[in-house]
Amino acid sequence: MQDTLLDAAFKGDLPLLKRVVWVLDNGKGRPREAVEAARADGGMSALLIAAANEQLEVCSYLAGVLRVDVDAADDKGRTPLFYAVMSEKIAVVKCLLDHGADPDKADEAGLTPLHAAAGIGNCEMIKLLLAKGAYVDPIAEEIGTPLHLATKEQQVGAMKTLLEHNADCNKTYMSYGLNPMTPLFQAVNVSSLQCVKLLVEAGAVINPDCIETVSFDSTTGNDGSTECLNFLLKAGAKRNASNDAAVRASARGRVAGTAQRSGRGRGRDQGPRQQQEQHVAHGEEVEVKVNPKDEHAIKREIAKLKSSAIKAIESKDYFSATMWYTKAIEHDPNDATLFSNRSLCLLRMGDGQRALLDALDCRGMRPDWPKAYYRQGAALMSLKDYINACVALLDGFKLDPENAEMESALREAMESSKISKGGTKGNMT
Repeated sequence: MQDTLLDAAFKGDLPLLKRVVWVLDNGKGRPREAVEAARADGGMSALLIAAANEQLEVCSYLAGVLRVDVDAADDKGRTPLFYAVMSEKIAVVKCLLDHGADPDKADEAGLTPLHAAAGIGNCEMIKLLLAKGAYVDPIAEEIGTPLHLATKEQQVGAMKTLLEHNADCNKTYMSYGLNPMTPLFQAVNVSSLQCVKLLVEAGAVINPDCIETVSFDSTTGNDGSTECLNFLLKAGAKRNASNDAAVRASARGRVAGTAQRSGRGRGRDQGPRQQQEQHVAHGEEVEVKVNPKDEHAIKREIAKLKSSAIKAIESKDYFSATMWYTKAIEHDPNDATLFSNRSLCLLRMGDGQRALLDALDCRGMRPDWPKAYYRQGAALMSLKDYINACVALLDGFKLDPENAEMESALREAMESSKISKGGTKGNMT
């Protein structure tokens, strides 16, 4: 009979639902308890189901007449209000709020109804929630505030609405437990000039991490990132000798064509801490000498960056992982494993050319390491250069004949070379 109740809530069949409630109560005079006891898989109650499926009459009856708990959540902490927002049924949202639903109740991930409204870009819903007292800047551990989420999804209308209601454009959350993430950093991550402009105009601080990210991505030919970088430079980002993090970032963006791969064109015996870099800001060149750091502090920093990169990879966020490895390479441009790992991330991002460059750097540093040849072969395969992929993988297989992964990749490359009419011929890349 409970299943019938839940099915009636799903279909919006209020007459049937009322009859089932009467049967379940069995004359005890406690219909609310009878309804709240009925749950489907995942902890879905009748009100949750009705809210998720835009059944206004059922929601009104359950919340207004029977007075069931309007904040009773499912197994993941999501309330009827959260589901109603996600379904974008404004009348159901109003109904639940009018009957006391908590606009700030978060699920187990820290997401509130306002996060949901911001993520889908429903400005009317955002305004309603804020009018009912929702806090504009709640933080979810891995998402940040509603403004962070709206920025990530490039919901410009939602961003404007949140900012008009005093959302903090400089609020931070810890991205992968390491770096504080601002909405502006989120905007440059998605290469959205419109979002960047909106946030800067609202007073967002242009910090070194933002410049570093957009400078790095602009070297890949990303027009959106280049536009963002130019806008931020014109907006007055402060890059000078006292702010060496921003200086290093801008320098990398300007010299990427010849010395982007940390170590190519700079000398393997020299780390970036002892080198002079050129920084271009507002048309002027500034020569900067980066000060050396304590070696133990550097090792600790590299360990943190590696850990953050690993977490990003686990979340399949290869862009961020690439950034963390790039920062680690700045500290130690002689670590072949960093180039190997960044090559993997670039490959998974679909950037075979840059993955190949990192693999070649890795091989140059450790010519006796089979993994370097495997990375080179994988990058060449992605570029459909099957002939040279075979050569690289064969060289690696000679170093480690027992390596099953290498052998499998070599077989695949040889087979691809045979069947592909476009296989590139020539010497090793």
